[in-house]
Amino acid sequence: KRQDSPASSQPSTPADSAKIEPKTTPTPEKPSEQLKPAEQPKPETNPTPNESIKQENKSNQPKSRNLSLVAQVKNSGHYKIFPTMISKGPSVKDPNGEHYGDGCLRCHSAVKILEDNNATVDDFFPGGKYAGKDEGISCRVCHIFEGNDMMTLRNTGWDSCGICHVNSSGDPKVGSEVRHPQYQMIKGVAFGDFPSIPSYKYAMMRNDFSCVDCHITNSQKHDFLVPGTKVTHDAEGIRRTSTSLDLKEFESIFKQEKCFDCHAHPEITIEKIKEHQEIIETELTSLKAFYEDWSKKIKALDPNDSKAKTFQEGATYYTFVEADSSKGAHNYEYSRRLLAKARQVWTELR
Repeated sequence: KRQDSPASSQPSTPADSAKIEPKTTPTPEKPSEQLKPAEQPKPETNPTPNESIKQENKSNQPKSRNLSLVAQVKNSGHYKIFPTMISKGPSVKDPNGEHYGDGCLRCHSAVKILEDNNATVDDFFPGGKYAGKDEGISCRVCHIFEGNDMMTLRNTGWDSCGICHVNSSGDPKVGSEVRHPQYQMIKGVAFGDFPSIPSYKYAMMRNDFSCVDCHITNSQKHDFLVPGTKVTHDAEGIRRTSTSLDLKEFESIFKQEKCFDCHAHPEITIEKIKEHQEIIETELTSLKAFYEDWSKKIKALDPNDSKAKTFQEGATYYTFVEADSSKGAHNYEYSRRLLAKARQVWTELR
């Protein structure tokens, strides 16, 4: 275990939507020495600052907003996406509009996951065999309710979330855009000629940590958000329109006993995360206009046109980071290199 020091990278300057310039690669600083808790004090001495904080941490674990667990789950996007989708009726299957297909059900419908693997979107519309059963990701999808143990997970560790939070078509393929790849971002998967760059937590401590250690999920908190995360949504309450992070509330993560030994001074890690997210967000913003502009242009091009292929290659790297939505928090170095690759490829379209 170790405590990293902030990287020395500086945010990039937004680029023109019709021109992508090459960008230099920042050089990270060496990690700092770990701050270790003090030895046990003698009875007659006062506790050290680290020990005082550790005692406080035991009674100051991350908690959720004042909602029941069931209410928190039903108020989350995990639950709400599927009923919202079905409420739109057959129009959601329009391939030229906002398209949802049968494949979406494998991670959004409780009925598809637990009862009928052959269920289709049409089955849930009026007249279908599952009409009215528009249950999204509810408690029973993740937990096995048998006997006296109500907390047993169907999938444990990283797979509890990673079974669904992966790209829709499996590992990314160069030339195809990426959707909800959070687990693959953390693992830093190799694809095409892009190398594997796993996050530090996954590479060094995968058996000790998983998603729920940061997206605190416990007997009081089940909104699946990192503590301090404030999210605004569109009118349907599904798609995020903005995300912000209250760093003071976020600090509660490090008050968990398993985190304290390496993060006795969480402000160091928080500053590093803040800096990394600003770098990634700035670069995403600088590439966004170009991505949106060329997403329209290629509709008039033959799919085999060299310009269309070049754009789609860059879009793979760009959408991998954009769809992950963590702004580098899941895997900063991997995110940084993916965006650098997108910028490099798109430079050919000047």
